[in-house]
Amino acid sequence: MFEHILVPLDESLAAERVLPHVTAIAVLTGARITLMRVLEIPTTAGHVQPTDPVAWQLHQDAAASYLTGVAKRLKARGLTVDVRILEGSAASSIIAYVRTGAIDLVALASHGRTGVTGPELGAVAHKTILGVHVPLLLVRAFGDRPGEEGDAHYRKVLVPLDGSRRAECALPIVHRIADKHAASLLLSHVVRLPEVPHRLPLAEDEQAIVDAVGALARRHASDYLTALGGDLANAGRQVSIHVLSGDDPAAELEELAEHEDVDLIVLSAHGATGSTRRPFGAITEKFLLYGSRPILVVQDRSCEEIEPSPARSAAHEQAGHT
Repeated sequence: MFEHILVPLDESLAAERVLPHVTAIAVLTGARITLMRVLEIPTTAGHVQPTDPVAWQLHQDAAASYLTGVAKRLKARGLTVDVRILEGSAASSIIAYVRTGAIDLVALASHGRTGVTGPELGAVAHKTILGVHVPLLLVRAFGDRPGEEGDAHYRKVLVPLDGSRRAECALPIVHRIADKHAASLLLSHVVRLPEVPHRLPLAEDEQAIVDAVGALARRHASDYLTALGGDLANAGRQVSIHVLSGDDPAAELEELAEHEDVDLIVLSAHGATGSTRRPFGAITEKFLLYGSRPILVVQDRSCEEIEPSPARSAAHEQAGHT
């Protein structure tokens, strides 16, 4: 369970929208919190530009004052908080700090001081979630839910599952959230319709086979979720089962989240395939990149298990020759 939460901030109200969720998780798990501000050194074409020492010192003092103020608010809620100021590229500094420290959850907003300019994720958030390889809490910096003081309250929690042990890695934190908040749990699975490449419509007997396979998959999914939901309900938790069908599971689940007005989505980074080639499975990645709800991703693979992408490998090799 989470013991040390890293919260990158950039002195914007947008970035602070993560704080109510951070306090909710920290209270739940007893985690200590590190607030981080990365001061980016001005560069042009990759070269560091001269900086006025007095102006830079004032910049550092302002950052320290800001973090101290936020820490004071969190400490007033009985939380353990410290602050850290780094210099350099924001995403790279966050990733490097996570890789060397005992951080087991990174909590951040989808956008910061540059605002919501079009992309679903800001540049820093995008690079960070792909590089830290630890559990993530991502809160949207847009929408109708303001970043109020205090803890977030979770009335409804969506829990996508695919029947695999990896997907069930998310359940321990789900149990705690449900018990603390008396939250309703929406256990869900999307059955992909069997893919049969064809130019002309399928023959009647062929379509019957496809329909039979889909019906079999839905029945097994329903049995699985019902059994799991029964175990959860026996502990007094409110549970509902949702078996969906479609070609785009992430879109189906997002539609369910919108329809049910869920407060949080909790899922594992990977499911049945458990690929080491990417930090997230396809459904989780789509939720992170294109979703509209707060999402808590439990990373089921260690940093060492996740293979570096070709771009990261090339960058590492290039750095080694400089």
